[in-house]
Amino acid sequence: MNFHKKIKLTKQLAIAINSTYMLQYGTIVKNNISTFFIGRVFKVIVGKIAINLYIFEINIL
Repeated sequence: MNFHKKIKLTKQLAIAINSTYMLQYGTIVKNNISTFFIGRVFKVIVGKIAINLYIFEINIL
């Protein structure tokens, strides 16, 4: 497994999720925040949708 490639893909996915979901809540998450933290924030804010996206991300990568 290429660790750096996984991190890059994870960040791209996090940015995509950020643009589609976080802006609906008026929250701006900067790209330099770790994707793990973003995942935890989504679990709190978006709930089941976030958990499904998180599992989906793990299954892809």
